[in-house]
Amino acid sequence: RKLKTDHIDLFQVHYASPSVPHEELIGPLDELVQQGKVRYIGNCNTASWRTLEEFQTSEQHGWARFQSTQNHYSLLYRHVELEILPFCRKYGFSLIAYFPLGGGWLTGTYRPGQPPPAGSRADKVPTGIVTRLRSDRVDSLVPKLEAWAGEHGHTIVELAIAWVLSHPEVAVALTGFDRPEHV
Repeated sequence: RKLKTDHIDLFQVHYASPSVPHEELIGPLDELVQQGKVRYIGNCNTASWRTLEEFQTSEQHGWARFQSTQNHYSLLYRHVELEILPFCRKYGFSLIAYFPLGGGWLTGTYRPGQPPPAGSRADKVPTGIVTRLRSDRVDSLVPKLEAWAGEHGHTIVELAIAWVLSHPEVAVALTGFDRPEHV
């Protein structure tokens, strides 16, 4: 009701505990799909082998199948290339990439060797993604990416989003903005 709609297009399960049987997770989700309340279901941060088990459970019961997974993916954090992207390619599954701007590192907000600006995500949540990504590698890579993007007439933001979206398995790059000028 708050969304002023009679259905949700994509219902993402943020984290499914490995201790919960697939039937207990997917069965109720399928009911929502059958009732027309949800069109599609997806998971987040799920290993491909668990997603395959979820596919098998859905098939065995004739239930709705997960259509997407939401994982961290950016020029700075490319772990999904090891197993998730090949899995998506093989099974016609979509990746929703979160933090495509590296938690702000690929926006110019954070500078190598400098503290986070007042009011920034890293300032507000000093144990979050920005702090975890900070490393000598990131401090070295970000200026190189900025320079390369600039030499080609683009910003690092344009480069980062275009690079993530250039992978056919990526359906959406989720970006977060907290100020209108960022849009």
